[in-house]
Amino acid sequence: MSEALRYDPSPSRRRQLQLLDLVVRRGAQHVDALAAELGVSSMTVYRDIAALETEQLVERHRGAVTAAMSSLSEFATALRMGRCQAEKEAMSARAKTMLRPGQAVLIDDSTTLFPLVNELHTLTPITVVTNSSLAMRHLGGMTGVTLISTGGEYVSWADGYVGTLSETTVRSLHLDVALMSVSAINQGWCMHSDPRFVRIKRTMMESATCKILVVDHTKFERSALYRIAPLSNYDHVITDTGISSDAQLQLEESGVPFDVVTPLVHASAP
Repeated sequence: MSEALRYDPSPSRRRQLQLLDLVVRRGAQHVDALAAELGVSSMTVYRDIAALETEQLVERHRGAVTAAMSSLSEFATALRMGRCQAEKEAMSARAKTMLRPGQAVLIDDSTTLFPLVNELHTLTPITVVTNSSLAMRHLGGMTGVTLISTGGEYVSWADGYVGTLSETTVRSLHLDVALMSVSAINQGWCMHSDPRFVRIKRTMMESATCKILVVDHTKFERSALYRIAPLSNYDHVITDTGISSDAQLQLEESGVPFDVVTPLVHASAP
């Protein structure tokens, strides 16, 4: 099994990823505010900041911590994998129950589905189509898995492929199931900030008999510039128990069957 997908950070590393996520999403943060948010001492936060500074991922200016944006693209996949990990594991476990051997399954570039990629060896023989570079590295050569890459233009922050070549490849296939995620859901619409990913995700939906959307609760708290499709265009939605009542109302109004799964609880750092 690929080490890259066996992503199980230590408690301190998990906390550092959470700290990095906070400064990426919120901008400059003071040490005391980070300590309160993470439930640890200021000294612990200073040690975490020092570790992240060594990796050139954060910078300190007069007590405020900011993300070092010039180097974030190199760390984007690990950062995304560290978010909502317990939720992703629970949602992927539910998605696995909806697959069976012999199917042609598409998995997009979302880190939401990485835990499922780890389990595909139990569903062989299976054909997997993906635009995720990390999934390709993991599945390549796996016994019983026929792997089809979409090809296309490589985007480093997503560690995935998009563009005309990707769309042409997907359009030429008939997929039994497409497992996908999105960046944001707002007012019943699935959204993304990058039009290239909007196009490839729309093409994936057009090529699949069954379209399953797998999204953690934080996606319902965001918005993005470009609309991909309404929730009603999917056949099933899987999310987690962190969703708000407003988010659940969006799902109910869409008329799409959905599951709300309970994530496993990971031990937090002392």
